[in-house]
Amino acid sequence: MNDGETKGRALLVGSPGKNLRGVDHDVGRMAEMLQKRGFAVDVRLRERATRDGILEGYEQLIHEVRPDEAAVFYYAGHGFRAFVEREAASWQGIAPFDLDATKTDDFRGITAWELSINLARLTKQTKNVTVIIDSCYASQMSRDGTGSEAVPRALSHPVRLGFEAHLQDLRARYGDAFDAVDPLGNPDAVQLVACAQTESAFEYDGTDGQRRGIFTDALLEVLNDVRDAPVSWAAIGDAIRGRVLRRFPIQHPEIRGPIHRRLFSLLPGSTGAAVAISAISERYWLEVGALMGAVSGDVYTVMPPGPPIYRKADAIAEVRIAETSATRATAVLCGWQNGHSELPKNAIAVLAEKAAVRRPVRIDAPAWELGAIEAAIDATRTLRVASSPDDQIATLRLADGMLTIEDRLGPLFSAARFPDNLAQTVKELANLGAAQGLRELAGEHGVSASEVEIELGTVDRGRMRPMRDRGGALALHDRIYVKVRRNTTRALYVHIFNIGLSGRISLLTRSTATGVELTDREP
Repeated sequence: MNDGETKGRALLVGSPGKNLRGVDHDVGRMAEMLQKRGFAVDVRLRERATRDGILEGYEQLIHEVRPDEAAVFYYAGHGFRAFVEREAASWQGIAPFDLDATKTDDFRGITAWELSINLARLTKQTKNVTVIIDSCYASQMSRDGTGSEAVPRALSHPVRLGFEAHLQDLRARYGDAFDAVDPLGNPDAVQLVACAQTESAFEYDGTDGQRRGIFTDALLEVLNDVRDAPVSWAAIGDAIRGRVLRRFPIQHPEIRGPIHRRLFSLLPGSTGAAVAISAISERYWLEVGALMGAVSGDVYTVMPPGPPIYRKADAIAEVRIAETSATRATAVLCGWQNGHSELPKNAIAVLAEKAAVRRPVRIDAPAWELGAIEAAIDATRTLRVASSPDDQIATLRLADGMLTIEDRLGPLFSAARFPDNLAQTVKELANLGAAQGLRELAGEHGVSASEVEIELGTVDRGRMRPMRDRGGALALHDRIYVKVRRNTTRALYVHIFNIGLSGRISLLTRSTATGVELTDREP
């Protein structure tokens, strides 16, 4: 993938801290991937990942990168939240290797604010910047997390010692740059973060027994599959998110910034909605693949070169995807339109109809019953037999004439008799698949987390009592509420769904088909 020329420079930081065992492995694999892509890599691991060591490496990156080069900053380790006494606001940050050496007058952490100041300096040197953070700012465990012996990449306590004096020092050191940081993020940098602001990012034991961060693992798997295909960050975002959510449903990776760029480039990349199409040896090839969400059965309308939109009068043909690889797909012709009989040069294909994604299910059954169960799975539109142990929403097990649906910790439903209840059991699996699909949904209209404020709580004698973002508990017959507030001036509409313990989905905002409008008057 690399022709020997340096394409960019990268600073990779790994700070294991307490109870993290996968950081060294993650940094090593990230370095290997970037070197293959032509990056000169500066690794700051363990003793080299002190506060001074990280800031020195960042300073070196700023001064050495050229305007025509790409720059990458990667961090794996603990995240923290810091507080100033008498103030309600909290600050997020990364935990250098020497954070425990903090004193009242010598704070050793690095806040997100300080990282943003240096990021602004870096994007003045080159606009081609990618930031990758595999840490979190909360430490609530989950059922799925404990089942995988997972550990959240966050300190278990807020940081207070020396932090107030540190903020005063930052203002003195950086001057106007301290208050000039854009709270909505740097518009020139693509930012990949392991989870949402209040969530946990987990590390776990892989099938090879090696400890690794699930976000870094998913990112590297997808980048390895894509190789040098001209796809955008937006195109592979769902693939990364899906691989994380299949193992840890409460961890939602995010990709922000100019995500329609190609990977580590300023050029625009393919997003999967409108793609190039070509005819080779009586076969049709589309430049879209499984990593961009393409599945067999997707229908595309072929259009002449121009804006990537559907225009009925200009439509050339309709094709349906037959098979997909990671980044390409073969398609069959459904029919020519408007008198056309061949593809023009530089034609494009616009997504017209999305086929249902088939969710993987692992089957554990005696060989003589396996065929009937697999046939029942294949007969659905949304399920398929899993191809690997990690690639599954659940395991369907048949033992002693009884069917059970299980996750890593055990059965999710009561056992059902086989074959009488096979159809109903498959329906329950389909519910789990639909729930997983809803969890993996990402917005398509540019709504950022900063534009909405969401509050969940219980109702006690008519009074609303807010709950924590993570780790709250509910009991039978509790009444709960969800409050959504708009933090922007543009019009927004919201739908709220409930995903039950059995995977069944209920639309709670049924009163309006377009969603509840959020206004300035009230949440």
